[in-house]
Amino acid sequence: MNFSKLEMRKFNKLFIGLALFSTLSPIFLTYAQEPITTIPIISDCISRTDIVDKILCVVQRVFYILGFVALAVGAFSIFQAAWTFMTAGEKAEEVGKARSKIVFAIVGIVVALLSFAIAFLIKQLIESSR
Repeated sequence: MNFSKLEMRKFNKLFIGLALFSTLSPIFLTYAQEPITTIPIISDCISRTDIVDKILCVVQRVFYILGFVALAVGAFSIFQAAWTFMTAGEKAEEVGKARSKIVFAIVGIVVALLSFAIAFLIKQLIESSR
């Protein structure tokens, strides 16, 4: 079955839209359940008394959030590259693009995992220096 480029673009937009909707809809439903009075991610950081502990906690949470976002983007990029790889057929240029996307996505996932390690390392270094 051969699809035109216009049909493939429409399908890709639909696929991306459905993926984003299915990813984000549980988040919106969770926040729709009750009113938010504090920021849930850093509320325990604010209650700490020492300013260094507060800053350390917020920085660690920011690294965690960015790491999870990077992991999600990396996984989505791998799926997108796999889709490009499957629909490329015998086009060498498209296959090369898909392979490079997969390599970059894997590198991004490794960097995201390193962000978790960096956050843990910074926390351990600061806590051990006290």
